[in-house]
Amino acid sequence: CGVYDIPRHYDYEDSRGVAMVSTMGRCMGGVERFVECSPLRVLRSNADVVGSNPAFQISTNADWEERERVDRERAAAAESAAAKATAEAAFTAAAKKKENSI
Repeated sequence: CGVYDIPRHYDYEDSRGVAMVSTMGRCMGGVERFVECSPLRVLRSNADVVGSNPAFQISTNADWEERERVDRERAAAAESAAAKATAEAAFTAAAKKKENSI
């Protein structure tokens, strides 16, 4: 395993606030060289040579956006469930209070 799409991974690091301490820029010879050092980008730019040869297939973060979308949906569902539980608890507490005051 490794980082196969250097620019995408650097964006991810930047989104986490760790890009400034990352050694990736120094290892690749600077941000401007990320595309030429990225195995995925190199293979894609040479698709006519590489073709569909399984020996050149790379497992990448190609599904990264899909995983991010699923994670956002799960977080939203969990938040919704928590809000529902809070509302139900408040309703139950109000009902008990009303019942005790009668």
